[in-house]
Amino acid sequence: MGRHNRCLRARRAVARGHQGAAGRDRDGGGGPCRAARPQGRTRRRDGRLAGTLEELREYARGIHPAILAKGGLAPALKTLARRSAVPVALTMRLRARLPEQAEVTAYYFVSEAPSNAAKHARASVVRVTVEAGDGVVRLSVSDDSAGGADPARGSGLAGLADRVAAAGGTLRR
Repeated sequence: MGRHNRCLRARRAVARGHQGAAGRDRDGGGGPCRAARPQGRTRRRDGRLAGTLEELREYARGIHPAILAKGGLAPALKTLARRSAVPVALTMRLRARLPEQAEVTAYYFVSEAPSNAAKHARASVVRVTVEAGDGVVRLSVSDDSAGGADPARGSGLAGLADRVAAAGGTLRR
């Protein structure tokens, strides 16, 4: 329960920080704008807020969907496909559960594909194939858009490549 309480306190601190920032940026019409606070206090508060946000990110990294933890990659990906705004054609060749790190990496990798395809590529379908065998997981994600994602230009592919590399894998385009 301690971790849960710390997370709740951190979320509240972030909310208070955002509310405070919003209030400082407005002039209530009855006097000087509250943005005239000493900069040292503002910097300290912003530093605490940044630390709180980082703490929340750390908590979130350790949280996985229940269906992934309980059922494994196959049911988790089926759920993602059903919820996707872009239709997902899902092909899975999995004989058994994968190691946790492989499942988590594959899940989050695939979870970004439909949203990226809808947001940036205007794709009408995303194809996902997952195969596992001989200690290797192969994941193929494609869509029917014109293309254009370039890791060198800072696209979302760079973050996906980092995620896969952190698990000991490689991303090929």
